Amino acid sequence: ARIWLNQKLFSLLRYDDEGDLEPDSIIPLVDGGTEAFKGQARFFLYPFYSCFECSQSDAQTGFKFDLCTIRNLPRIAEHCIAHALVIQWPWLEEFKSHTVYKLGSVPKDSDKTQPPNRVSLDKDNPEHMTWIYERAKERANQYNIEGVTYNLTMQYVKNIIPAIASTNALISAACTNEAIKYLTKSSPIINNYYFYNGQSGTYSRTFEYKKNPECFTCGSSTIKMQIKPDMTLGQLKEAIDAKYNVDARAFVTHDEKTLYNRGLGITEALAEPLNKLVPDAGEIAMMAVKKGASNKAVQFPLFLSWQ
Repeated sequence: ARIWLNQKLFSLLRYDDEGDLEPDSIIPLVDGGTEAFKGQARFFLYPFYSCFECSQSDAQTGFKFDLCTIRNLPRIAEHCIAHALVIQWPWLEEFKSHTVYKLGSVPKDSDKTQPPNRVSLDKDNPEHMTWIYERAKERANQYNIEGVTYNLTMQYVKNIIPAIASTNALISAACTNEAIKYLTKSSPIINNYYFYNGQSGTYSRTFEYKKNPECFTCGSSTIKMQIKPDMTLGQLKEAIDAKYNVDARAFVTHDEKTLYNRGLGITEALAEPLNKLVPDAGEIAMMAVKKGASNKAVQFPLFLSWQ
């Protein structure tokens, strides 16, 4: 939702015939978020500040532990839960309840045998969650680790972050404060990121998130990629779509020859060029892409080179 809103607000910017920005087309965005005792408040003023997508590469998703730590040297309760989820669950051969099941032989770290993955995990099934909790509890007892609970198991497996009322109130106040300052011009707005950490003590900081020159929403609008000689246009399109979160619609050469042009829908005639090899790396000069919140495709210079 934030990515869509970010793209939409940026696409609403208008410029006059001389290329100057029309001030009444600027719609700022005040955004806040919390995670337990941590929180952030951000102010987006398009196109002067960095946009939301500029910082997407720094986003973290859930708990991540090294596999060797989970297997051989668990130290905290989450390591035990991860072992039950990542190591043991894929070796289930049959599951009727958390007490009636058939678990295959879990191999050692040196064994590269692939697990059967015969039982699909349903994170909303209490029986499945109870089984993971009980296996995690057994491993915690084996290594004298405390803290494994059913609630913690739910939080880890479903990536649930507890909401702290004090953190929510603080970040809400910070967002409201920035909105009031912008509307009343009573004080300078933040530029452009406020961070709060109350995990141990109290710490806060304000700093500027720099623009990402490779951002597809507000960056320099130039794509540079290294490709393999045996890459097809379809593979090039997939790589660009995945890396920049766009939908590549056309590839055009320096002499304005269209290699691929996608219309309103995919047909066999449109899909056929994607099976052809990419021509000389420096031949493609332009690419048209479509973002989720845009109503039209936008052209970007494309610079390719062989790996």
